[in-house]
Amino acid sequence: MGAAILRISKLRAKWQIKITEALELKKNRTLGSWTKKYVMIILPLITVIREGLEAIVFVGGVSLSAPASAYPLPVVVGMVAGIAVSWGIYRGGNSLRIQWFLIASTMLLYLVAAGLGSRAVWKFEMYEVGTLVCVTDRMLK
Repeated sequence: MGAAILRISKLRAKWQIKITEALELKKNRTLGSWTKKYVMIILPLITVIREGLEAIVFVGGVSLSAPASAYPLPVVVGMVAGIAVSWGIYRGGNSLRIQWFLIASTMLLYLVAAGLGSRAVWKFEMYEVGTLVCVTDRMLK
């Protein structure tokens, strides 16, 4: 994924041609032509809606095991942080080259992946082999 993200600057000319073709579509009344023209709006909209629903599900899951007073602060802090990061990306988008943004986001992606991988290895190392044997013995009986 990171290597693909870093190659994006080489595909810029190809993207410009495709975007120009999509914007200059003749006025057809079909759904396909409409979605090709507005794909740069539809895709981020669907992504934001999906991520918002995931946040609601995860906050709802955490709130089941905690008192009601435990989750408004993290929700508000998360919203403020999301707005701040979005505003920073928006304001820096005009002055920052996309290559530098992609390098930074790829490094962040690698850090998150490394953290998840190391946590998974740690959990795997801490798992007791005896519990696995007990579970398989019960399943065989």
